[in-house]
Amino acid sequence: SGVATIYISGYGVQFDGENYLIPSAAQINRPGDLSLNAVRVSDLINPLAGMPGKIKIFVMDLAYSGPFGQGAEPLAPGLALMQAPPGMVLAMNAAPGAFAPAATPPYGPYAKALGEVIAQGGLSPNDVFEQVRLKVSQDTRGAQVPWHSSRVTTPFQFVAAAGATGAATLAAAQLNKMRTAPLRSMDEADAFAAALGRDTYQVYNEFLRAYPKGRYT
Repeated sequence: SGVATIYISGYGVQFDGENYLIPSAAQINRPGDLSLNAVRVSDLINPLAGMPGKIKIFVMDLAYSGPFGQGAEPLAPGLALMQAPPGMVLAMNAAPGAFAPAATPPYGPYAKALGEVIAQGGLSPNDVFEQVRLKVSQDTRGAQVPWHSSRVTTPFQFVAAAGATGAATLAAAQLNKMRTAPLRSMDEADAFAAALGRDTYQVYNEFLRAYPKGRYT
């Protein structure tokens, strides 16, 4: 009946549709090194999905460029697309196949935005990660656009609402715009974040029509 939240950060890579967490000091020169020297992310997610509890949240702050697989067998950039099991949220600090800019200590834009949005209170997990996507996209001027997959239906809030503030009201208005406004009415980074949030073939085609030569096309 509980809630489990796991947040992992560091370097992650993808190979053959699987994501891997790279331990500190691991040597990954080619894809074959992953099975011996890295941790398959699905081996962390699957046991969590099978545990009792109404909501599980798994956050991967891993999509950073690192010195891995740059030889004759290069690895694909970023993390591979993953779909959340029932009752779970899977979140990534960057869209599948994309790298986030190097983070500036002590916290990068994704971790900072996640903490700030949760602290607003009164938000469902899906609303939290949609607002994080919008905030990170805006704070990095489109250089980083987070992604998440949610199959949580049970009502849950990280922090209870403490009354609407001006910031919370503005954030809610921005979120509604991201869900409903035409993509051509937004700048390219916000339009891409909105397309990821709506996640339909129709809205991706709408994005391509609005920005046929954009950086995310």
